[in-house]
Amino acid sequence: MRMKAFLALGLVLYGLLLLHAAPAPAAPAWRKVPLIDVTDLYHPPQDPGDNLDLIAAYALPEVDLRAVVLDCTAAFRKPVADFPGLPPDPSGPRDPGFIPVTQLNCIFNRAVPCAAAPFQTMKSPQDKMLDAPAFQQQGVELILKTLRESPEPVQIVCFGSARPVAVAFNREAKLFRNKLKRLHLCAGASDPGYVEWRSNVSGRRLVRRADGRHRIVAAAEVLATDTMLPNELRPCRVRVNDNGTFTWEKTTQPTNFQIYDRGDPKQNQRALREALPALYISFAP
Repeated sequence: MRMKAFLALGLVLYGLLLLHAAPAPAAPAWRKVPLIDVTDLYHPPQDPGDNLDLIAAYALPEVDLRAVVLDCTAAFRKPVADFPGLPPDPSGPRDPGFIPVTQLNCIFNRAVPCAAAPFQTMKSPQDKMLDAPAFQQQGVELILKTLRESPEPVQIVCFGSARPVAVAFNREAKLFRNKLKRLHLCAGASDPGYVEWRSNVSGRRLVRRADGRHRIVAAAEVLATDTMLPNELRPCRVRVNDNGTFTWEKTTQPTNFQIYDRGDPKQNQRALREALPALYISFAP
């Protein structure tokens, strides 16, 4: 989908959010998932999908969004982005997406804290990046503060690079082991020749209804006539290479790693083209 189409969809969804405003629903019966959202959200947008990801974190009633950490990179803040291995992007400069976060806090009447993480790459996998400017330290400190102050383990979803999470772990590994319930890394590629730049938190299901429509629904709303499409986290073993790439394989043995399984990618893509807009239209501040 072209950039203009993404922007048009984003504008439509923002409008629908406002049109579907309604009184606050009764307290949900389920326990909300405490969540930190680490995102490479820029303003102006580099990938408008990041805006939509963040709307979901605000709007899904199953999610208790505790913090937003902006994982931005120095190369993309230039008039022409020149990140090694990627084609030049002349549509800059861009800055961390504080403006869209502020807009979502206003729309949803929230005060979710937001901070930027370091812009530079890590010097080594063990780098604590203590030499980063004070402004860029705030994102790492926000992760640690949120974990430290939470009475329960927190989940982290990472839509950008894993840099802010890795740096926070390097600083306080024991805190992570005690307070991190699950880390969701949204990364990977279908082609071994392409290295991706950078899951299922809410417990919802992707289904095909009896009339052929595709929808994303809460587990309790799955009908007997629905066909559930693959959309699961599978136990796996992971081998990480020095350059950040990794290989994996399914396993039946105990493991701390899971990988997202969507079955037939083309079928999953066709289903989500219909189900995702329907889900976002259902959101109300």
